[in-house]
Amino acid sequence: MSRTRDQGGFLLLQVAFFLLVLMGLAALVIDMGIARATQGFMQSSADAASLDGLRYRDVNLEDRADSDLQRRMLASRAASLVHDEDLDLDTAPQAYLLGAGPQIETGVGGIDDPAGGLLVGRDPYLPGLALNEVENAVHGDLVAGEFLALDPAAPGNPNWHQEPGSYVRQDFQASSAADAPQANAFLARLRRSNDTLGLDRLAGVSTAGPTLPFLFGLGSGVLSSERPDLYDPRRDGITVRATAIADARPVVAAGLARDGILGVAQVALENTIPGQTRVLSFDDVSWRTDLLTGGLFEVVVFADGSISGTPAGPSPAAAGMAQPAAGLLRVGASALSAPRGAVTPALIFGGLEGVLYTALYVPSAAPPFATLTGFGAVRIDSALLGTDTAGQPSLTLSGVKLESLIAPENASAIATLALDVAALQPVAVGREPLLAPVLVR
Repeated sequence: MSRTRDQGGFLLLQVAFFLLVLMGLAALVIDMGIARATQGFMQSSADAASLDGLRYRDVNLEDRADSDLQRRMLASRAASLVHDEDLDLDTAPQAYLLGAGPQIETGVGGIDDPAGGLLVGRDPYLPGLALNEVENAVHGDLVAGEFLALDPAAPGNPNWHQEPGSYVRQDFQASSAADAPQANAFLARLRRSNDTLGLDRLAGVSTAGPTLPFLFGLGSGVLSSERPDLYDPRRDGITVRATAIADARPVVAAGLARDGILGVAQVALENTIPGQTRVLSFDDVSWRTDLLTGGLFEVVVFADGSISGTPAGPSPAAAGMAQPAAGLLRVGASALSAPRGAVTPALIFGGLEGVLYTALYVPSAAPPFATLTGFGAVRIDSALLGTDTAGQPSLTLSGVKLESLIAPENASAIATLALDVAALQPVAVGREPLLAPVLVR
């Protein structure tokens, strides 16, 4: 005889089991998805802030402390503009409020406790980074320092770029407050945390937004703790941080100076090649040995494109060439397609005062006659049109060779894979290359 088994309630148990699994998957997808999206929003702010914090390092060469304060203010502004819809911080948000992730009240004690314990959405978190200019603390929002790309003891160390809760990184050394204004790297940090170590909400140093609460995760079997010194997911939520580091690297490409925009100094216009301009260039060896960093110089640009000069001190005359350029100048490119004097330029006067870039080259006796090897920076104090001993037009420039300057615009340090920048721009006394910020972490 057959007997029918009683299976009442078995289907209900299966449904309950699969609901538990689905809740776990929903918690993983939704909660972690919100966290990942928030981290991406915050990373965009950190990237913008670190780049602006470095590119404006030398906005005031006469007052380094003021320059440091200005660049930190601009870095903080850049971080805020990423989340401002109309790119105007002086106006209220418009129809769509962008931000560094949502802010949600859950009713769970410790994560904003709304009446009734309901989910309540608020405006997204809008970060405003603290300047950290007084002590340049390593745990601050904006930190100037030095970046070390590889572990000197173990170049393949996978933990070299980690950032612990104390914010003391192995790959980034914060400079002292006195040295910070001239540091070659700049770190920007955003965080949404509960400040367990007391480093995240220090007046003038660091800021932090609220953590992201678990939504579906609140219904899962997430462990919790009543101890305030231990992490409790239900109470403390999800901590999200974003850090970016910009490092100063030698410029490999630069554009011509224009009205209101820094660039390579234009000293002459070609009469026979439309669209080309002659730019101020120095022989690479002469730039390093004849021109003294911080020293006065006077150079004369002649109509045939040659340059001679009398730097300060006992050094010999500086050698240079007014090279033709149609626009962008790039390291490794041919700087001259015809012998000097093959064309007749008209020397110019306007726009030749203030900080300007200059190209560096290695000469050759055969075509292409010169190859660009890098860029430097000068401050032109005066420019005077005149004539040489043969009655030909000449342009006399008086100025100062600057130390390594970070170009705030119209220059790039990002090289193509085929370009051996290390070989073209060796570190040497007197090289003082023009620099530009590159996002490295």
